[in-house]
Amino acid sequence: MLTRGLILIKIIKIFKLFKRRIEILDAEAELKFILEN
Repeated sequence: MLTRGLILIKIIKIFKLFKRRIEILDAEAELKFILEN
């Protein structure tokens, strides 16, 4: 049971990092789009 909890926490942390990275990429794409137009 304890190991399952730890695995879940790791997955959540990875997911949050991944989500943050995607948000940063989206923001960069939007900035490029605004600057080009």
